[in-house]
Amino acid sequence: MTALDFKGLIEHPYFIQHPITQKIVIILIIILAGFLLNLLVQNWLTFTLDKFRISTLPLKPIQTIIRWIVIFLVAAVIVNSITNVDLITLVTGALAMVAIGFVASWSVISHFFCAILLMILKPFDIGDTITIVGEGLSGRVVDLTLLYTSLRVDEHTIHQVPNSLFFQRCITRKREVKADVTLEEQFIKDEPQE
Repeated sequence: MTALDFKGLIEHPYFIQHPITQKIVIILIIILAGFLLNLLVQNWLTFTLDKFRISTLPLKPIQTIIRWIVIFLVAAVIVNSITNVDLITLVTGALAMVAIGFVASWSVISHFFCAILLMILKPFDIGDTITIVGEGLSGRVVDLTLLYTSLRVDEHTIHQVPNSLFFQRCITRKREVKADVTLEEQFIKDEPQE
């Protein structure tokens, strides 16, 4: 019995013999294995970062990337087990589509890398008031995500500025009040700083 050949399991006398039920059970086993693999890798990554006292700042993006890789692998194994499509062909085609997608989405990738640079270089912090010279944008920094930084103008207005803009324009920073959280801590949070 190979890794993708479940016939030995299916032919077990206590296993349900209906073909559709067999496929459903196989799919559920693959999904469960993928979930357990994702959980194992995520826990190992967290443990390793804690053990060696490495900054947990890049943990969230790495966990997201790992989660998507596991989802892709689970989907590939499910398609392979149902249709008997060659897994190498499936992976090669998917990688070609990903490469085309990277070329097509260079702007999003640029914002992603700029977010990482913003956290490393720290040109501003949560709570700082910044002005982007030449753009007419000004506000208090309340959030940082992979794609944009949120600037609160007033109680009802928030500008969402693409992260790459901070490297294309001059910014003026005015440190108002020391924020309760750092830029790195805010990046991990789901809600903007008030």
